[in-house]
Amino acid sequence: MLHKYPRVYRRINTKSNMYFSIAYQLLSANIDKLESLNLSDMLIIDDYSISLFKDYHIIIVFSTMAIESFVNDYLAVCFSDELYYDNFDKLNIMQKIEIMFSVIWEDTFDKSKSLYNFLHDLLKLRNTFVHSKSQKFDEKWLSKNSREIPIIDCTDGKSYEEAEVISSLNEIMGWIQNSYNAIRAFFLLCKAVDEHDENRHAVGLQLSCMASEDHFYINQMSEDANKKMKELESKINKLKKTLEIK
Repeated sequence: MLHKYPRVYRRINTKSNMYFSIAYQLLSANIDKLESLNLSDMLIIDDYSISLFKDYHIIIVFSTMAIESFVNDYLAVCFSDELYYDNFDKLNIMQKIEIMFSVIWEDTFDKSKSLYNFLHDLLKLRNTFVHSKSQKFDEKWLSKNSREIPIIDCTDGKSYEEAEVISSLNEIMGWIQNSYNAIRAFFLLCKAVDEHDENRHAVGLQLSCMASEDHFYINQMSEDANKKMKELESKINKLKKTLEIK
């Protein structure tokens, strides 16, 4: 290893843990709320959808902020603040992670692996939110973007109300799944760090909001974070099954 994260190191103004905590707690709260709703009432679903859509943007943006903040901190420590901020700070986040793999860890940032794919999808989605641009209404837009418009399917004997509920729930679960993928992108990055750098303890420290309050040891906190990620995925899959959403 050419540059190594020190075993003991203090740093001020670190915010990645806080950003992740905001994103995780919003997602967890929205999943819990969805599990408790009467999902046959379209008015209830509409109210939930409006609230979730706002939180969805926050989760995506803050998950990305957590990743960017964490990577900046990690590289600044390994290279020194002066070297890093003078030479590497203006690179995009994927380039910075490439440096972590190739220079710090002397490894390959495999683009076929889950970490790369989750990061790529998250950054693309974040950019559509952060750099959103309004446009003049044009009827041609409807035909060009018809795939993005929820389709109300009234086949198989469904009433319009039933079909509308199903369409809305599909859209909601899409936002939930994307939010989970954003959380998982940061989780996988922290796991990659821990696999390459025994001094960082990224999962336990960065995802500490997932740990029980009575856990103070890094190993216990890391175990809790792994369990919480599995629980989130299990809840989402259970909701999809219950709602018959693929």
